[in-house]
Amino acid sequence: MSYAKRLQVFMFGAAIMAAASHGALAGGNGKVAFLSAGQGFTFPPAVGRGAVEEGKSAGVQVDIFDANNSVDKQANQVDDIITQGYSGVLFFPVDGRVSVPLVAKLAAAGIPVIATSSQIGDASKEPMDAVPTSLVAYVAHDNVNSGRTIGTFATTLLPKGRKAKIAIVEGAAGYSDVVTRNNGFKEALDAAHASYEIVASQPADWMADKAETVCANMLTSKPDIDLIFADADSMGAGCARAVKAAGSNIPIVSIDGNTDGITALKAGGIAATVCNRPESIGHKSFQVLYQQISGKFDRKGALFVVPNFLVTKDNVDDCKPQF
Repeated sequence: MSYAKRLQVFMFGAAIMAAASHGALAGGNGKVAFLSAGQGFTFPPAVGRGAVEEGKSAGVQVDIFDANNSVDKQANQVDDIITQGYSGVLFFPVDGRVSVPLVAKLAAAGIPVIATSSQIGDASKEPMDAVPTSLVAYVAHDNVNSGRTIGTFATTLLPKGRKAKIAIVEGAAGYSDVVTRNNGFKEALDAAHASYEIVASQPADWMADKAETVCANMLTSKPDIDLIFADADSMGAGCARAVKAAGSNIPIVSIDGNTDGITALKAGGIAATVCNRPESIGHKSFQVLYQQISGKFDRKGALFVVPNFLVTKDNVDDCKPQF
């Protein structure tokens, strides 16, 4: 799907929501649950903030359930939500594959579910638009395209005339974003016929401090790395500290456009990022769920893509961090 088409889809959704009247939810306990993968990270809380804000404007309470990056805890929370009779669920899964039966359980209980930001299912095998019909919709950035966007820029930083050595700093295992962003990144390199090899790829679990340690170890074991790709800006910022401490000038690219990333980009620690809008995902997710519960629409397996864009030092002021 082209950027222009995705933007049309998003703007159409925004337009129909603007025409909808707000009011209390019918059915269930009248409240919406936001199942967060982990409030200790930065992205899920920002999605939750957007959902809570949109809920307030509609007069609907949105309760946040923090899974603390535990699939077992998230499964227990699903049971609690069913028992308490929530009217709807916004689901940010810890593990997209493990969450498939959890979504099915909610749907069987008659509770409509929106997947927010992270894919339900196996992202390594299923495309973004293969949204399960047990979901009302999936609302997210196109993370494969985000990877392609930053990967295309990365090709301009690679050495010419020899095979480039690239290191990847991954997010936490189980998150579909890890698979989709990395796949998109590699697709862009291959499409540009870049000569490269991935000489290191290690998880840092979305954490800046852990990424700093991971990158420091990478630089010690492989000092001839030509470029580092971090799955998220928090990790990119951590790597920037490690690169600086090593007295190196290895370029770093990442994804998110958060406060850490934009600060590091302005300081020269990161060469480029992709400006994401997690609060906008939260707003849109609640809007679609509200439409479903209030009977404005009856959707199954719909997809709503929230647009994002490449950020470099040339347009850094265009990205206003939402987290």
